[in-house]
Amino acid sequence: MADYREISQSYAAGAIKSAILINGGAAVAVLSQISNLSAIAAPTDIAKTMLVFIFGVIFATVTWGCGFFSTRHVDRALRGEDADFAKANSFMMKGVIFFALSLFSFLLGALWLVFSVQ
Repeated sequence: MADYREISQSYAAGAIKSAILINGGAAVAVLSQISNLSAIAAPTDIAKTMLVFIFGVIFATVTWGCGFFSTRHVDRALRGEDADFAKANSFMMKGVIFFALSLFSFLLGALWLVFSVQ
């Protein structure tokens, strides 16, 4: 029988890794092409784009922390310790919000760079 808790944790871990990868990869791509980009975009726009991608990585990393604490509260509640599922759900919802912010950061950074090219 499938363990849906493990399956959902696996999907969540993959999503968080993907969010870190797309933002980190975008930041590396911008850095590797900065000499070419500086000829067609303002330096402040390039810097703002990098900052948005960096925040995307930070948001995705915070998502991982929220997932960790959510899982810890579920484990403690299942063992009957002083914890409840409400705390786990609270961390889970915060994680979802930070994950969405990470994806939005990638979208914002990419669009900012595209529209700053002259």
